[in-house]
Amino acid sequence: MRKYILARKGWSWLSGKTLARFYRANEIPFYVTEKTYKKNIAVNWGNSSCVNALLNQKINTNKRFQLSLLNNAEIPTLKLYRRNPPRDGILVARQINHQAGKDIVLVKPEDRLPYAGYYTVFEHFKRELRIHAFIVDEEIFTRGFKKVTDNEEELYPIRNLDHGYNFKLVPLSDKLKELSKKILNTLEMDFGCLDVGIKDDDERYTVIEVNSAPSLVNNEISLRWYANNIGRRLFPDWEIIE
Repeated sequence: MRKYILARKGWSWLSGKTLARFYRANEIPFYVTEKTYKKNIAVNWGNSSCVNALLNQKINTNKRFQLSLLNNAEIPTLKLYRRNPPRDGILVARQINHQAGKDIVLVKPEDRLPYAGYYTVFEHFKRELRIHAFIVDEEIFTRGFKKVTDNEEELYPIRNLDHGYNFKLVPLSDKLKELSKKILNTLEMDFGCLDVGIKDDDERYTVIEVNSAPSLVNNEISLRWYANNIGRRLFPDWEIIE
């Protein structure tokens, strides 16, 4: 029986399509759809909540609400302002729903405050990590990457692909793995891609945001990683695809 990956326009759709194509190449009938009423939706890839989905049924794509939920669970996050943020330092203006960090606007004290879904105070992190996390039978599976660049880092860096950053695979501590699991459980997600800032050598962590539709385009390793973890959850006799 065919199964569906629910995706939305943009990178979510392209990644969902890539994942479905990978499964079909391995003789597993997956297809991508934008229709939330479809039966047999196996995976919700970056949409708002979908009661028909088996995995990531309760995604909330409102990033402001995500951070509020995490903060209420005593998980350190960026300090959030809906309006009237302090103007004595650099702010980051963001939209409530966004993809690939293309919405980020740095606002200096002398700049006119732009309209935004929310604002955060810019924080200088010694390192930023991207953590792919997936819960299977209460066990957390993770892959961690440090955001790196060959260029001289700016005073107020925006660490994403559009600004010349790439991802270097790094080991994760047990503390970070447990944090990843707590984040997913708090947001009632089965999997996600977590951006975490590290302040200093004491490993004080701050959640920057949680992504529900990690990009799988031109990313064979992450594609296989997600395909295998989804397989573990959906199929009792799943065999790892190398």
